[in-house]
Amino acid sequence: MRKVLLFLPLILLVNGCFFGTFQTARPIAPGSVDSGWYVNIPLYANKNVRESQKSAGTAFTIPNFGGHISYGASDFAEFGIYGSLGEGIGPFGKFLLLSEYSFPVSSAVLAGFTYHPFAQGISWKLDLILSHAISPYASLYGGFHYGYQPDYRTNFPSGGDAWSISTFRNFQELFIGIELARSRNVRKSLKRMPYSLTMESGIPLVSQPAIFVGFQFKL
Repeated sequence: MRKVLLFLPLILLVNGCFFGTFQTARPIAPGSVDSGWYVNIPLYANKNVRESQKSAGTAFTIPNFGGHISYGASDFAEFGIYGSLGEGIGPFGKFLLLSEYSFPVSSAVLAGFTYHPFAQGISWKLDLILSHAISPYASLYGGFHYGYQPDYRTNFPSGGDAWSISTFRNFQELFIGIELARSRNVRKSLKRMPYSLTMESGIPLVSQPAIFVGFQFKL
């Protein structure tokens, strides 16, 4: 936990892009604690597309780092703190709507808001998440992200800097990912490996979007 608390201030020091859910629909067990730390990188199909978007001031060019700490409140809800370089830091809640014990997939709503000290404004997001466990150690998930966040695309192409961002906009994204976990029963040398790896891709619903590709680790 001490390492987690030391990491949180780093979320506020640099600005980046801001997409990434990295969670399945299932809340964690009541009374348990979970944390994950991710990196998310925007990729374009080719250099020409990226440069044309930079010239127009609409390019996503900066990697994003972020994470979350969450606490299980019940079988249907978890609450915690999330943050990223692009969003700032703030509270969130995830609420289970349908469980795959009764339906083919689980579904949940994740809602949260953050404050970014350099953009000096409040962001918020709402994620609709669908997921399905394909084994005790793997789950597929996907969904829709809707958020109000700082727009870092407009400053950097024109020579601005990360500390003077002031424009906030609504953004939407479709995302899909897979969460993989290892067995707890492994030899001692492997217990230092991350317990879980989540891989996620997302496409912002904008003209000529970057594809966001990211990885999250849970220790």
